[in-house]
Amino acid sequence: MLKFIKFFRGYLYVRLTGYSPERFFNLCGNAGIILWELHREETGYVFCISLRAFRRLKPMLRKSGTQIRILKRVGLPFLLFRYRKHRFFAIGILAAFLFLMVMSRFVWSVEISGNYQYSTQLLTKFLAEEQIGYGVRKREIDCGNAEVLLRNHFPDITWVSVRLSGTKLYVAVQERLPAGNAEEEPALVASDLVTEVAGEVTSVLVRRGTALVQAGDEVEAGTVVVSGMIPIQDDSGETVSYDLCAADADVTIHTILPYEDHFSAKKQVREQIGKAKYGIGVLTGDGQLNLFWQQKAQTGCIRIYRQICLGRDFYLPFTLVTERLWQYENNETDRTEAEIKRIAQEKLDNYIQKLEKNAIQILSNSVIIEKNATEVSVHGTLDAMVTVSRRTEIENTKTQEGTDKYGIDTTVVGHSD
Repeated sequence: MLKFIKFFRGYLYVRLTGYSPERFFNLCGNAGIILWELHREETGYVFCISLRAFRRLKPMLRKSGTQIRILKRVGLPFLLFRYRKHRFFAIGILAAFLFLMVMSRFVWSVEISGNYQYSTQLLTKFLAEEQIGYGVRKREIDCGNAEVLLRNHFPDITWVSVRLSGTKLYVAVQERLPAGNAEEEPALVASDLVTEVAGEVTSVLVRRGTALVQAGDEVEAGTVVVSGMIPIQDDSGETVSYDLCAADADVTIHTILPYEDHFSAKKQVREQIGKAKYGIGVLTGDGQLNLFWQQKAQTGCIRIYRQICLGRDFYLPFTLVTERLWQYENNETDRTEAEIKRIAQEKLDNYIQKLEKNAIQILSNSVIIEKNATEVSVHGTLDAMVTVSRRTEIENTKTQEGTDKYGIDTTVVGHSD
């Protein structure tokens, strides 16, 4: 902005020579005259000075015995003087000035920060529906009202700050922190813990329920390892009834998991044809003026968008688009051995990560990669420790004959005198 003001008022680039330049600088300082870009040369000093200040230098030059020479004239006053006979140039300058004045009365850019749960597109769309944002006159925007609207419409937004600077609208928000990642556990019904894999039980730690296996036992898939039925015994040690609960235990099983995966042995490679072509365009609102080469089939494209901005926050409703285009053709080629190993390893690592999220610890793996003309096959085994987590609801825990589904007699034993 300071450079713009200097250019608008006009300034001179000059050289100072003579008897006492130091006294000249002291006199300028006492008179409040500002000099900038000052540096010494063999024949004297060069610096910049505003046009208005230059007209006040005569007394300082006389008292210090120095002389000054203009090297360069910079700024709008000199341009207007140089082209004073060119009417259309003056009209263009005036039209540009009026255009900037009109554009400065509107908002041409919106910046939203601090949002995580609500996307920028969602907040921008809501503001546009409320006539707040791009293309709206600044005097029609009530920042305080915009803050109230955002807080009322989005319940997780706890704080909002809306302010205008230049032709840009700044919206800063703070959202309510999530209560935590732990989800509320639903009420558990009476259930058993059932293993989904076959293998050897390595440890059993029961918190609730009745253990039906112990460390060292071999189990098959579908075996109930912890029952949700807790027997209640009388004084003689006889089971008279059962309490039902949701079984809760840490039961780990050592097992071997199969692994198999397939992917193509070939890959598609894009190869550029000829030289890349470049173009530019101007985007404003919903319209775009394209100055690009005509895009054809199988053409790669990279576009960079830059909204025109004068200074820091004086945005204009125009976006400059630069584009790089190139034609390509798709060729099919075989994957190299290194690529096949890398892809197979990445797929295996991703699979292991998914298993570990489900409380399955992988101790080791043994896989083989086989390749034919069109496909790569990866198969093998994973040595794993599985924590039992599957639940099955207890049904028909007591039959009419007094026998539960595990074959345990649950009838009340009577004693006769």
